[in-house]
Amino acid sequence: MIMFVSTRKIQFLISKEIQYRFSLKIGKKLRKVMFVIFFLVSFSIVTNTHALDPDLIAAWTFEEGKGETTADITGKGHTGKLIGNPIWVEGKYGKGLEIVDWLQYMLVEDANDLHFGNTDFTFVAWIYIYKFVPGMYHSILCKRDPDSPPKSCVRWSIYVNGRMQELALEPGGFFYSNTELEERRWYHVGVVKTKEKATLYLNGKRNGWEPREMNESLTSEEPLYIGVQYIFHNWQVWNDTLNGIIDEVGIYNRALTDEEMASVIWSVDVKPSGKIETSWGYIKSKY
Repeated sequence: MIMFVSTRKIQFLISKEIQYRFSLKIGKKLRKVMFVIFFLVSFSIVTNTHALDPDLIAAWTFEEGKGETTADITGKGHTGKLIGNPIWVEGKYGKGLEIVDWLQYMLVEDANDLHFGNTDFTFVAWIYIYKFVPGMYHSILCKRDPDSPPKSCVRWSIYVNGRMQELALEPGGFFYSNTELEERRWYHVGVVKTKEKATLYLNGKRNGWEPREMNESLTSEEPLYIGVQYIFHNWQVWNDTLNGIIDEVGIYNRALTDEEMASVIWSVDVKPSGKIETSWGYIKSKY
């Protein structure tokens, strides 16, 4: 699997590298600048000649920077509709989406490949929460339960508990990580679900107690919501917004390995060896 790198991000990184290098002594650093440009352009050509991991069924990197929709980079048609005017801001890498108001969220229409049932899947994203609020579920992603009128309960949900400040997963009771998150700090969050168990990840590593038993069906024909949870009950909407920035969201229809989860923090598409991702991640991490 070859990591996805958008043209806009390559241009962004080239620009940053040139600014940095030329802020130093131009004569001594010119050859290094030319090497970095050559490396980035060559890398762009290599990555764009390979297909994304076919198991990556939906991914959003928010590189448009404007508009009322955001593209699914997999080409599988899961376009995100931006409701309530979420704000385009600087994300973890390139652009991201700020969701802070109780009527702001991203909606993705239901599709068959978003019906996970009892099968394996993986969810990853970067999040940055401005302020934790006790009693608030800072919702990252959810699907409602269509059998629970008026569709106010979730079939499955990934969020951060505002009181405990820990990553959490439903259904079947609450399943928390064991790390207290800090405000105004970027975290890479992930959930790996197999047929029997679910595992939480934070910054590419397993986080939480032992993987939890989870045999419930996660299929729901409701839309996928990002950044909000209960939007039909106004008193609950206010308590369940992300209240921060989200970036680099990806969903796989298989369970990623520990090695892949360590690599995927650099991109929503991974290569098991991690070698290319490590080099690319090092360059990106400088900015």
